[in-house]
Amino acid sequence: MTLQNGNDPQLQEREKFVLAFNDTMLKIWREQMTLLGVIDTGRLLHSPKSLPVRADGRFIELGLSQSFLEYGLCQNFGTGKEIPRGNKGDIGRERKRKKKSWFSRKYYASVMNLRDFLSDNIAHEFVGVVAQALISSITSLITSFRSETREEAITPEVLGALLQKIADLLGKAALQTDVSRLDNWRSDLARIGYVLTSLTIGSDDRNNVYFTLGKANLSTGINQLAPNSILIRQATTERAGVMRAQQVQDLNKCKADISKYFSSLANMEETILNIQKGIASISLRVSRNTKATTVNAEDILKIQTDIKSLASQIKSLQTEIQKFATMKQATQMHIECIITDNTLVIQDAYRYIRQGLTPVIFRHSVRTSRKQEDENGVREYLPRRRGWNRFYDDRKISVNNGDEISFRLDKEGDPDNGKYFTKPNVLFSDCRAIIDPETQQLLEVRIYFGKRSFNILGINRHFRFAIGFYKKSKDYGPFQFGELRTNLAEFKVIARADRVDGSNNYKLTFIFSM
Repeated sequence: MTLQNGNDPQLQEREKFVLAFNDTMLKIWREQMTLLGVIDTGRLLHSPKSLPVRADGRFIELGLSQSFLEYGLCQNFGTGKEIPRGNKGDIGRERKRKKKSWFSRKYYASVMNLRDFLSDNIAHEFVGVVAQALISSITSLITSFRSETREEAITPEVLGALLQKIADLLGKAALQTDVSRLDNWRSDLARIGYVLTSLTIGSDDRNNVYFTLGKANLSTGINQLAPNSILIRQATTERAGVMRAQQVQDLNKCKADISKYFSSLANMEETILNIQKGIASISLRVSRNTKATTVNAEDILKIQTDIKSLASQIKSLQTEIQKFATMKQATQMHIECIITDNTLVIQDAYRYIRQGLTPVIFRHSVRTSRKQEDENGVREYLPRRRGWNRFYDDRKISVNNGDEISFRLDKEGDPDNGKYFTKPNVLFSDCRAIIDPETQQLLEVRIYFGKRSFNILGINRHFRFAIGFYKKSKDYGPFQFGELRTNLAEFKVIARADRVDGSNNYKLTFIFSM
């Protein structure tokens, strides 16, 4: 152990005590384990380790850390599988597990000793500083007194003046109560820790708003900046937040569309009013000329003209209604897959979900479907077909706020079954290793894709996938390609298996590719 502060005795003493704390603590723990018999396999006895000491330049602000196996706490408090959670101690029989307090008591006592030592050491350092300043001043006065060499220079008046200066100096010296008050003040500042000094706008981001936090330590005077430490996330349908740039564009587009809708509605109202006027005019003429329809050709011609005009207006109304309906319908949208750091991203995918579209994944493979059961309960197989086939259900993929695509793991018996991951290996089932029966060497590593399997040992195999968004017309029934509102954004996954150390072991690699 090398000390870095050799000039200041108090600081050197603190550094020596703090650096020796971890080693002393580990020795005490091992002694207690041996004394209390907390030894079975010996793993816990050899597990305590000390972590690097974190301290400021004067060893006032400290960070001490140790580690050991977690089940050592069960030995310390006498807990474990013997007593179920929530039981207050009445387990219906005599307890076998007993407390073996190897950790808590000694650790608490050692921490208290460290606290008392640091308090006493820092107080002595402060008193030493005050005493040093006082001694220096008194020494200066005595030196001046000794320099009086004139005859009869040392008189009662001179001696009295010197003693008065010493008394004034002692009077200005800090009392013990002042030292205690200053020590309490410093402790209060240390407990406060950091205070906020500034709050500024952080880095620009298309989805979120960041703030940079400035803070200062009251005990050390150190100023720090924490860039982008405060985050205000974007607003969603479930929570408030900041508005993204895309959301501003969507609002502006919605405003423009609403203006078009109002204009179309105004034209429709005017057309309907004209139709009503025409119908009223026709009704009036028909009622007046009911008896004279055979002889009043002129009126009949006018009625025919009015009817043609009415038909034209009805046709115009139908055109406006069709135009209005077309404006409300969703248009075909184009999407593309982007690969970033082996993660699949579809830009604005989360916005499509908020619009009511559902993402679905496809794979280009060979698939065999079966008919419904006949009267005998038999399902016949249909001919095999190759092309884009839907892969699992609507919940196979998920989209987060950053437009990243994650895939659901579907492996029975796996502890992570049903969870979502962004890695491409989730799209495949387990591989099957084929061993040569004669040489007992690894011959192939086959991976299943649809109705076929492929050897990927030392070979880069490209498997095609695609993602699209569709609008559900109903909550049941088979998926229809006509429900798609986007194109199929295609991506590939490269799968490969490589031998490890010339043995039958192999390593799998899955990479996204365009």
